[in-house]
Amino acid sequence: MTKKTWYKKYTCQELCKYHTDQFTKWWDPDLFDWKDSWVLAKYCIKYFDIWWDSEKFDWKDSWALAKFCSKYFKIWWDANKWNWKNSSWLLAQYYFKYFDIWWDPNKWNWKKGSWVLAKYCTKYFKIWWDPNKWNWKKGSWVLAKYCTKYFNIWWDPDKFNWYNLTEAYTELTEYCALEFSNLQLKQLLLHQNNLARQFAIEELERRSNEKR
Repeated sequence: MTKKTWYKKYTCQELCKYHTDQFTKWWDPDLFDWKDSWVLAKYCIKYFDIWWDSEKFDWKDSWALAKFCSKYFKIWWDANKWNWKNSSWLLAQYYFKYFDIWWDPNKWNWKKGSWVLAKYCTKYFKIWWDPNKWNWKKGSWVLAKYCTKYFNIWWDPDKFNWYNLTEAYTELTEYCALEFSNLQLKQLLLHQNNLARQFAIEELERRSNEKR
């Protein structure tokens, strides 16, 4: 069966998924529909050295490279082609050991990827931390849970998202309560947010009871 016949008989996704073992028989970079780049990354990783082409690969499928082709990171990585908008978070989750290679605060999607930095790249906190770019609305709780060690650097009572009671407030209480000085707690008593005042009252009461 000629290569053209393979492509007439099956879709590119079918070839990659069901005929992987016959890859060398049907593979043709000029016949393959590169809009299906992700299936190559997912099912044909064994033949990466054969099919990889940074110019033809559809970088909208950056996520597939991150999830399935970690072994070849240093070969496929290209900061100028990477889909930063939708796939930033995958770099932090799967490639934290290469942080020094891929990190770029100006390209990073802070809106979607703030929380994953705190969770997986805590070790590099002092490098990536930027209170002005940080997504405080959705990322306050992860700072409280995973970055307790750097509490005195990131803590800002006015930027912290007090309103998410099930996450931010709870995590702050569980992981960071002991990080507050009595002065900081007393200052929170004057905060305009009810939850901030509640937190301060409860923690001060707890400390007072411990002294008895």
